[in-house]
Amino acid sequence: MTEIREQLLALAKEYNEAVATGKVRATRKVVERSHQVVFEAINKIASEPTVDQQLLDDAEALLMDIRWGQMTTRFVSEERIPKREAALESRLVAGVAVASFDHEIVRGLKIATVAEWATYPRMQIALRNEAGDAYRTIGIDGMGEWLDTLQWFLDRGYTDELGPDGGTWKGCDAVFSRKV
Repeated sequence: MTEIREQLLALAKEYNEAVATGKVRATRKVVERSHQVVFEAINKIASEPTVDQQLLDDAEALLMDIRWGQMTTRFVSEERIPKREAALESRLVAGVAVASFDHEIVRGLKIATVAEWATYPRMQIALRNEAGDAYRTIGIDGMGEWLDTLQWFLDRGYTDELGPDGGTWKGCDAVFSRKV
């Protein structure tokens, strides 16, 4: 089982590094290979006479992280997950009230509010206030950063109004709101 654990550790590191780069093609190649390796490891762990339940649970969670396209904490410690250096840029919508919980978002995501985008972002997230009005947009360029930001909102109970099927709303790829 030690060999499987080491194999999954190396794979989790490689997968996280690929997601952090934000390069879709490179990440897709790692995902395709990783999916098969983890699936085979799960089958091997489950077929042992004495199943290491923790290893099996971690391997299954790793497989789900890969399927969802999000960075994983399985087999790697939190310190090893690449952290974003620069702040996300965002813009406030003129004339719309800022949400009472906005300070949590700004602090939690290290958001820098700008008057104009330096470069137009590849992806945008809209935030709604308590009245349901979109008051802030967050610009994101990298896929790893996008996935980390989506996960941040979901972990804190925000609702993505566009859901997992995607789509856009006024140029935004996700729209988050929170019931207070």
